[in-house]
Amino acid sequence: MEAAEIIAGQRIGQYLLLEKLGAAGVGEVWKARDVRLKRIVALKFLSLTGSGASPPHALLREARAASALNHPNIITIFEVGESAGRPYLAMEFVDGETLRARLKRPPVPLDETLEIAAQILEGLAAAHRHGIIHRDLKPENIFLRMDGYVKLLDFGLAKILPWDDGRMAGYSTASGSTESGAIVGTLAYLSPEQARGHSVTLASDVFSFGIVLYEMVSDEHPFRAESAMDTVSAILTREPRPLGARVSAAPPALGAICARALEKDASKRYASAIDLREEFKRALAASSSGTSATVVGPSVIRHKPRWMQAVGATLIALLLGLAGRRYRSSSQDGTFFAPVRSVAVMNFRVEAGDQQAQLLAQDLPEELTNALSKAGIQVAAHSSVTELGASARGRDVGAQLGVDGVIEGTVRTYGTRFKVNAELMDVQTGLQKWSSSFTVDAGDPLSGEQKVAGDISRELRAAIRSSK
Repeated sequence: MEAAEIIAGQRIGQYLLLEKLGAAGVGEVWKARDVRLKRIVALKFLSLTGSGASPPHALLREARAASALNHPNIITIFEVGESAGRPYLAMEFVDGETLRARLKRPPVPLDETLEIAAQILEGLAAAHRHGIIHRDLKPENIFLRMDGYVKLLDFGLAKILPWDDGRMAGYSTASGSTESGAIVGTLAYLSPEQARGHSVTLASDVFSFGIVLYEMVSDEHPFRAESAMDTVSAILTREPRPLGARVSAAPPALGAICARALEKDASKRYASAIDLREEFKRALAASSSGTSATVVGPSVIRHKPRWMQAVGATLIALLLGLAGRRYRSSSQDGTFFAPVRSVAVMNFRVEAGDQQAQLLAQDLPEELTNALSKAGIQVAAHSSVTELGASARGRDVGAQLGVDGVIEGTVRTYGTRFKVNAELMDVQTGLQKWSSSFTVDAGDPLSGEQKVAGDISRELRAAIRSSK
């Protein structure tokens, strides 16, 4: 049965259609009013005929994938419905523009690029933490809201990794088309493995992100060619021109991040957006040395909050200093490290809503304090740290307790595992003196915290000894 034509003023369930926002081979997107809840929404209708036709289960896949991710940088899905034989998806209405529209205007200032990239990574990392591969990350699927927030759209091609964590019980993942040799995704933003029709991993999204990042910084696609198929060929065979060679103002560390994201061998890329995001976070830790910067160029995202401008300026300073920081930290003469004689363990940070990680993080500081003490390291009682309050900063803790360094970090659930990042900060200089990542099974948080506390203790003890 042929689906009825969609027109403005039409009532679709509880939604009143207002105006068409866009159309493509896969269907149409309309602005609508939810008359029951008195709010504006976007309705996405799938095309059921023609070359761009998509089966109804693709819409259900998109809804299930996106609705599993309650995150400010991912579009919110309200419901899936059907009217006159045409399935639709009701979602959050985003007032703004796509990243593609933004790229069509004059070059994006570096501070704005870093803001957008950081928010894309936040949303993509949330998806990857739940085992969801987007598979179609491109400027058209990245929306810039007027208030400065960045939203990831269109999880219609998303694939769910078979992690047995209960979050996707009963969920049928994306079809095995990729595994059977069909190409899934947008040609110009495919990873090499996608272009070959091979199995995709979280690192496939990392490659697509690398293309988007390169394009934002240089205003040019890294594999641009005369035709779409020539572009795919370039993705498979040609190394992109280094970002710094194309844009001299690009910080070296940004170029290094982009180059690693665009590695053709997936094993040489960041394993996921979580790991890529950590690169930005390590840069953020380096900023505690007191480096300051002003915003480079005017802000172009409309109505962008001042705190976002500050974040962008800070990230520029971080990235500019990252390459030099790494060089100094890898020197063998030992002069970079001042002796550490005593430490305090801060509470480990956990993302909101990550209850599994919270179980590990709540007792990890005390477990680590005990492990460090047994290893012969002078460590402040954790009760002394907690008495200073949850908002106490590392350097303040150091001053209050008279220790040389503080240990802090993050805990995240990553499928059936926990990933723990720990770092040691010099309270006098604010410089990061040591950092490492640890992975433990999520099945037994108690055993996990004991194991990771022992691992951190051993590595940190070796690092402290080498610094003396």
